[in-house]
Amino acid sequence: MEQFNNSLLHATKIILASLALALFVAALASLGGFSADSARAAAGDDVNGYAWSDNIGWISFDDGNVNIDETTGAFSGYAWSDNIGWIDFTGPLAASESSRPESPDTGVVVDFTDGAVTGWTRACSVFQTGCSGSLKSATALGGWDGWIKMHNVTLDTVASPNTFSGFAWGDVVPGWIDMDGVTYGGTSVVVPVPSVTLSAPANVTQGTSFNIAATLTNLDGKTCTDGGSPEWWDDSFAIPDDSEQVSRTISGGITTETTYNLTCDSGPTDSIIVGVDPFFSKFEATPPSVFAGDGTVLSWETQNIDSGTCTGSSTPIDSSWNNGGKPLSCTASNCGQVTPVASAGTNQTYTLVCQGVSKSISVPVKYSGFWLGADSNEMDITIIGEGTTITGGVSDKALLAVHPDLTFVASGRSVVLSIYSDPFSGDPGSGYGYKFQIVEMSDDDSDGIYTKKAIQPAGLPAGSIPSGVGTFTINPAYFWNHSYGIEFWLESTVELPARTRNKITIKGIASGGTATDFLDLFLDSRAFNPKYKEI
Repeated sequence: MEQFNNSLLHATKIILASLALALFVAALASLGGFSADSARAAAGDDVNGYAWSDNIGWISFDDGNVNIDETTGAFSGYAWSDNIGWIDFTGPLAASESSRPESPDTGVVVDFTDGAVTGWTRACSVFQTGCSGSLKSATALGGWDGWIKMHNVTLDTVASPNTFSGFAWGDVVPGWIDMDGVTYGGTSVVVPVPSVTLSAPANVTQGTSFNIAATLTNLDGKTCTDGGSPEWWDDSFAIPDDSEQVSRTISGGITTETTYNLTCDSGPTDSIIVGVDPFFSKFEATPPSVFAGDGTVLSWETQNIDSGTCTGSSTPIDSSWNNGGKPLSCTASNCGQVTPVASAGTNQTYTLVCQGVSKSISVPVKYSGFWLGADSNEMDITIIGEGTTITGGVSDKALLAVHPDLTFVASGRSVVLSIYSDPFSGDPGSGYGYKFQIVEMSDDDSDGIYTKKAIQPAGLPAGSIPSGVGTFTINPAYFWNHSYGIEFWLESTVELPARTRNKITIKGIASGGTATDFLDLFLDSRAFNPKYKEI
């Protein structure tokens, strides 16, 4: 019984569709009907074959002149039906209409990238004349306005010729239209292929900004991604045109060979490798400046140079450096040992050329002398008592050292220390003094860090400079190169300004010479009254 009902329902649908078609055709005939206008069936069509409708039969593309624009994919021209006449593939609007029934508001268009066919055709027989202008009356139309929509139609652009498949929908008169059997062209169409091409310099200077250009073709509205390794592309950028060249700046450049990738959401991808020109990652002198007659060690490293040797030159000429056969990298302690020959007060310039890449370094040559150093430049002192009951105070001890150059040691000169600036505003007079004490240092752990010995040998020199007047002499035997230091501190039996930060400048001058150096120490002074606590 159910099978009988389904058959009856199907038969009823066919009868109703046939009745609607009959009424529509009769109405058209009463108003002049339609004919196979030879002007519309012009030569040069490139869509051929037949589509089928159960309601109106065959729709001929061979009798029409339907064409496809190979650039835009837009259809033009007409197909022919013996029952409803010409069908216009531009989907013409009537004079009273502003848009097609629903999206997309276009004639028929094919997207060559995926083969999707969308848009509207229209039966010309619904117009009073031709295929434009005013529509016929509602009675003449019989409830159908002539629209036919591409529902799920696709074009196989690989087949030769290209073939259509899927259905169009024409509502009550044509119903479903099967596009299988319609072809496009005698050979496969050249489908616009999306592509991305990257271009950049093959090599760039280390650390210098450069540009990468991306040529994007047939990617209108698409986006691309760099994959994040490294990040260089704006993933949110929508490509505005079918062919676009976009440039991105790699700020700060690169230090090693780098691969840049770009993949677009429709599939195309490209990558490019940008190398770095050979360069020196290191060329330095240790120490960076020397006293006249002292030596320094040059060390260097090159990048992106695979083989060969380097050649050295210098100004003024240092024969120990001016030769070839030097390695591409030199980090050993003795591989770049040189002794600048420039005069004191001038610079010695060393140049290294490795496979065409040049680097220079300037080493200042100082006058023969010494310099003063300290383990800490910070000291504190707290004065106990108030008024006439001051019990005094002793500051922290700073450890000083005299560092001589080789020629200063050879001269046998001593260094005389004095206080070059009194730290206190308003001289408190007598009652305080600066203290010096020679101490012996040792490197017990052989780690290069020297500390004061717990037990000091007897007879090491000591002295004081009361009230900022006087000197203390350091003989060569107690310079730092003999592992001796000088303890320095302040003692006071008078009240000093509380809560102040004071600078003490120690001046060192060579006895019988002109070499001079200064060392700044900072003293924070506090007062402590046992009755009122700290003030």
